[in-house]
Amino acid sequence: MSKFCSQCGTPLSEGARFCPSCGAPVQGEVAVQPAYENNAVPAYGNTPDVVEMQWNGYVEDKTIKAMFFTSKGRLNRKRYIMRSLMLLPVSMIGMLLIYTMVTPLIVIGFLLILSLCIPNVLLAIRRCHDLNRSGYFYLLTAVPIANIIVPLMLLFQKGSTGPNQYGPDPLGN
Repeated sequence: MSKFCSQCGTPLSEGARFCPSCGAPVQGEVAVQPAYENNAVPAYGNTPDVVEMQWNGYVEDKTIKAMFFTSKGRLNRKRYIMRSLMLLPVSMIGMLLIYTMVTPLIVIGFLLILSLCIPNVLLAIRRCHDLNRSGYFYLLTAVPIANIIVPLMLLFQKGSTGPNQYGPDPLGN
């Protein structure tokens, strides 16, 4: 049986004083992971955001809040693209409201599009974390030329393999 971090579930080496993934100090007795079928670990925690933990410690988010309104953790390419596409219809509705040229509808459309900025930026920050970069890396989109390169990196560059400083690998590598 292997020892695992009590905070994030990352396997710990013998004599480790800190978790290599989350940096949490290893205190006294370390939780030992029981053997389950297919290396799956049952759900943990008491929050509704935590539904299932894969064998590598990655927690798949299932609620709207966990999917769109957090900057912690990592987001692989597929989830990033799919969640961005989920926001697209709302953005299109906002644009249609703006183009109606009716003042109250223009205001509603503008507020709708403005409200989508928050989840879009948070998704991009989590995608930057998957590339082992700080969320501040996304600020480069305000720089000419970089505003083309950075979004292409977020869409097409493979995330770092294995756990990094922002959390476990969402692909389970």
